[in-house]
Amino acid sequence: MHKSDGGSTGVHIRGAVLADPPAIGAISVAAWRAAYAGLMTADYLESRCEDRPAESRRADFERDPRVLVVELDGAVLGFACWGGSLDRDAAPGVGELIELDVHPRA
Repeated sequence: MHKSDGGSTGVHIRGAVLADPPAIGAISVAAWRAAYAGLMTADYLESRCEDRPAESRRADFERDPRVLVVELDGAVLGFACWGGSLDRDAAPGVGELIELDVHPRA
């Protein structure tokens, strides 16, 4: 992306790499907590937001690397995952957005 004055905003989108799972996990937890605060009990929210280990997320990337991250000045602030549809009745080739999270501060 570029500013109207021609300068770069420092924002770009790229494919996720094996170093990204810790940042993706932190973003997922922060986004979930921010989105559902006040809508769910605090106890449930805290227990539900425990992050998966980075090794588990890395295994997902190695198996199915359809993850993009958005960076601002080199810091990962959001991500999107997509893949085949989880709907058993979906036609072959139909996909879906599985997860889309942006850190609340972004």
